[in-house]
Amino acid sequence: MATITNPILTGFRPDPSIIRVEDDYYIATSTFEWFPGILLHHSKDLVNWRIIGHVLNTVDHLDMRGMDNSEGVYAPALSYADGKFWCCFSNVHSCRGGTWMSTPSYVVSAEDIHGPWSKPLSIGNYGFDPSLFHDDDGKKYMVNMVWDGRKKTDFFGGIVLQEFDAELGQLVGEEKVVFNGTKLGCTEGPQILKKDGWYYLITAEGGTSYDHAVTVCRAKNVWGPYELHPENPILTSRHQDDAELQRAGHGFLVETQNGEWYLSHLCGRPISDPENPKETSKYAQGRCTLGRETALQNVEWRDNWPFVVGGTTPRLEIQAPKLAAQPWPIEASRDDFDNNTLAVKYQSLKDPFEESWISLSKRPGYLRLAGRDYLYSRYNQSMLAQRVTAFNCISENRCRVCSPLTTANGRFGSLLLTWRTLLFKNLS
Repeated sequence: MATITNPILTGFRPDPSIIRVEDDYYIATSTFEWFPGILLHHSKDLVNWRIIGHVLNTVDHLDMRGMDNSEGVYAPALSYADGKFWCCFSNVHSCRGGTWMSTPSYVVSAEDIHGPWSKPLSIGNYGFDPSLFHDDDGKKYMVNMVWDGRKKTDFFGGIVLQEFDAELGQLVGEEKVVFNGTKLGCTEGPQILKKDGWYYLITAEGGTSYDHAVTVCRAKNVWGPYELHPENPILTSRHQDDAELQRAGHGFLVETQNGEWYLSHLCGRPISDPENPKETSKYAQGRCTLGRETALQNVEWRDNWPFVVGGTTPRLEIQAPKLAAQPWPIEASRDDFDNNTLAVKYQSLKDPFEESWISLSKRPGYLRLAGRDYLYSRYNQSMLAQRVTAFNCISENRCRVCSPLTTANGRFGSLLLTWRTLLFKNLS
């Protein structure tokens, strides 16, 4: 029996939004302050995945100038309808401001998953996890969480629904809060699935740490009233100290060509804190040094409700679908920067790649990186990065420095500005 080993996407791939379009599967994940925005993954068999690009590739799509860490793109939501791919996202500002958080949300579309993607259309400022639901009758609905800035137990004010007119490119009609969440609180990440006449509202709850969870409710009308799943949450690692996949939550469902069902979700793999070892701590709450990752679980339907096969605790190994294996070519571990464009795995902090500060052409076979702002600046950082995807790895860069940069008093600048130009060979 073929199996899937979790996580399927390792190293900083949170908030997965999964869809199937004919024989192809796609997952979009959050990118926060990293540019380009919204990482896209592709699979033919749910086992083998590859990065195929990003949704937000220009400043017109995503302007993050001056943003702090952990701001930017939260929880994108992919969908497919009318011969187009649709992707909702928020560009969050002032996330550390608590009640002052700003959550402008948008939707873009494309006829091809690789783009070009349309210019963003505003879909309100309710909260930071918007999605789009396409009903059978052709109507479309924006679903989002409400960020309530008033001083409360938490700032999560329920799930709101409003119709979206694709021809006008705007929200229409009145908005309505259709779900106030469960006792877990922090209700976010809403997406709607329609199956056998039922509307299933799937949400993330419990916060994004070790109480994270996936909850489900359903209704016969998209506007509700929604009834709770009899065994909510359907997935969580909460209080499951021995679970190797912790922080499990933020999920959505996908059906294969053969009628098999899977739940995508985020998770974390903590390592033991030497000052508070796992075996003596109340919860398995070590650091997740690879960030939040993406996993899949088998799902079965009983009495028109989805259940995770084997119980609510996420599993490291699950049954693969009855699909022919389609692995992708193995990515080279070494990058000599011989191409005219950077590989899609690379990202920068907030800014698009521009010849003024990063160049593959000025010296072919090398990456030339020009220093700009200092380390703690929120502007003009010259950084190229890729995700660390394994706990044990070796990475090496061959760096050549040239053109010393002096300040007005003749002394060298800070560490990042000491050299005007860095030439890199990536030997990892």
